[in-house]
Amino acid sequence: MAPNVSAKSNRALATAPSETSTEALLKLAAFQAELLRRSRWVGSDFATEARAMHEGERPEGPIHGQASAAEVSELVEEGVPIAPLLFPVAPPDQIN
Repeated sequence: MAPNVSAKSNRALATAPSETSTEALLKLAAFQAELLRRSRWVGSDFATEARAMHEGERPEGPIHGQASAAEVSELVEEGVPIAPLLFPVAPPDQIN
């Protein structure tokens, strides 16, 4: 059992959780933006392209695009290495 010792009243308060969360989200968003910059947009052909790379029909490389829940399930069942993006991404032709 740990002793019940209160913190010193003159101790500085830690950073507020919302500030820490905001900083973490900004770092994640910057990381995702860098990954997207280095990858190729394949749009709704994502499942087809990912599967083709996995099966050796196309050269491997980073891609991003859109896939339905059913397509994602099939890719996972087939062992195709995929990961969801943490933040939504607009298709390149829809960006201002």
